[in-house]
Amino acid sequence: MNFNSRVVSITLCAAVLSWAQIRPSLAEPPAPPAQSAAAAPDAVRLLREHYAELPQPEGDVTLGDCYQAADDLAHAAEYYQRVYYHYLSGAAASLRRTSR
Repeated sequence: MNFNSRVVSITLCAAVLSWAQIRPSLAEPPAPPAQSAAAAPDAVRLLREHYAELPQPEGDVTLGDCYQAADDLAHAAEYYQRVYYHYLSGAAASLRRTSR
């Protein structure tokens, strides 16, 4: 994993957690990446608890990103594979729609 993808993953997990928390002050600066990376398992837990409510495939991508930020690459791959195999796009999606 390169540095940029890790920063994006950590940032997404921090965003998930900030939606779930009420901050005492809106002027509070965002957590530095090291703290956000430590919070990635909490973001995973929160997303898993509300999995049925997540829009898909964005929910699976975000879960994959959070697992990646938590250095749980096996689970990250599982959620990225769900998106890859279950959500078609392009010509394949058009063909699938017309065949139903």
